[in-house]
Amino acid sequence: EGAKALFTSGLLPSLLREGSYSTIRMGGYEPIKRLISPNSDTLPLYKKVVAGACSGALGSFLSTPLDLVKIRLQTDIKRELPNTWRLLYQIGLEEGVVRGLWRGVGPNVTRAAITTAAQIPAYDHSKHLLLQTGWFCEGSLLHLLASIVAGVSAASANNPVDVVKSRMQAETRRAGVLPTHRNIPQVILMVLQSEGIKGLYKGWLPNWCRIAPHTCITFLLFEQLRKMTGIKPI
Repeated sequence: EGAKALFTSGLLPSLLREGSYSTIRMGGYEPIKRLISPNSDTLPLYKKVVAGACSGALGSFLSTPLDLVKIRLQTDIKRELPNTWRLLYQIGLEEGVVRGLWRGVGPNVTRAAITTAAQIPAYDHSKHLLLQTGWFCEGSLLHLLASIVAGVSAASANNPVDVVKSRMQAETRRAGVLPTHRNIPQVILMVLQSEGIKGLYKGWLPNWCRIAPHTCITFLLFEQLRKMTGIKPI
């Protein structure tokens, strides 16, 4: 496919999905925290995890059709599929709007809930733990260290669900043909039987290599934007 395919396959739906998904999950985290504990500025870790899971699940549910199209385009080696918008229309027409475009929504939402529950609260909590040591003050170094913790946490937590989600979404369903990957428990069982526990962590290193810089850049920029607009740090 050439080096170009590494950067252009499914690029548009990837950008659209990330923009909508990240806006909702990042922007929704603190409002949900306030809903959980409206009269408290300091929350225990488990409540932060709940807030992260809720904001991640909501963002993922709304962006699932774009994620589905991204997966289809990235696995289309022969380049037989149409562009993003035509593919959205084609899937909705041939496979159904809900059953087609929201295929894999279960593992998709599960992955997003787990990822966000492991990432944003890890950043939030580790950052405040570092502040409590007295060795750090609010600034880029603190944000970077907390982001590293968040990246490792997110990559380790979401990899098993990511394996399941990708296998379900990569499979095209056809009328009269029973799909190989039907539901989350069945796919997990298939992976464990054929590949063992290591199968659920297949691709952890490239997953971490993708998540780690993304997490660092996201939180560094997020904190700077909050500062610029007069919003207090996370």
